Amino acid sequence: LAKEAQKTGVEAIKYQIYFAEELLVKRHPRFEHFKQQSFTKNSWRNLIKKTKQLGVKVYADIYGIQAFKLASECRVDGYKIHSSDLSNFHILSLINNIKNGESVILSCGGSNVREISYALKQLRGLKSRPILMHGFQSYPTNINDTNLKRISWLKDYFGHKCDIGFQDHISGDDWFAISLPLLAVAKGAKFIEKHITFNRDRKGIDYYSSLEPKELKFFVSCIKKTINSFGDNYVAFSEAEVKYRNTVKKKAVAARDLIKGEILKENDINYKRVSDQTIETAYLDDLIGKKTNKFLKN
Repeated sequence: LAKEAQKTGVEAIKYQIYFAEELLVKRHPRFEHFKQQSFTKNSWRNLIKKTKQLGVKVYADIYGIQAFKLASECRVDGYKIHSSDLSNFHILSLINNIKNGESVILSCGGSNVREISYALKQLRGLKSRPILMHGFQSYPTNINDTNLKRISWLKDYFGHKCDIGFQDHISGDDWFAISLPLLAVAKGAKFIEKHITFNRDRKGIDYYSSLEPKELKFFVSCIKKTINSFGDNYVAFSEAEVKYRNTVKKKAVAARDLIKGEILKENDINYKRVSDQTIETAYLDDLIGKKTNKFLKN
């Protein structure tokens, strides 16, 4: 599946590393489920090694200290802290001491400002800007529960020290699975997370909100096109827009033949398109009362 994901053009592949013993208490009704579902440490080592060989960045969700140590041993490019651990001092302190400037992502789904602020306070030693991810999984998440306005809130409240992203968990077969993250990008999300599965019909783990490889490839192209549509500069024109401007802008021209030394009046000037692209637009107020310095033909 990692090979299929890499082919879609994604910039990173993220795995969820967990061990039942540090994820839940043994009396939890789903303890055995997670115990049987989790990979061995050697399986993780081999999987991450092979994924890195694909030439793509590898991130890891870490759900405990063992998971962090394993991810660190495998030299992942970034760590993600689940929203359930934003108050977990033990994990936060380990992440705060990473040395190589790896990316650090904080899941903010179901988390309040106090919890987010606490986590960021414990991560003051990071060399990279933390990334706050809005969104949560409710198998799948209802469109009415997505609340993209929270991206703006995160940006306003934490944007001076964090980047903002969106982890989308809407149903994979809903057309909003493509368009909703594009709206998140327009709201200011710089990072987008998506699940991938070979085939939703097989109903594997987290299939609800997953895209199939062909869908993910199309999705990645849509994200890149959306980002490109923003441009690089708020003010400067692109070459195409300069050409458009020079072609369509009307310029001040003589409304009649004007002799040299004539004082310009309002009716002496019209605005029309001209072929000479070196002529700049002049405002009527700046021209009225001025004296012509040569003969101007209508």
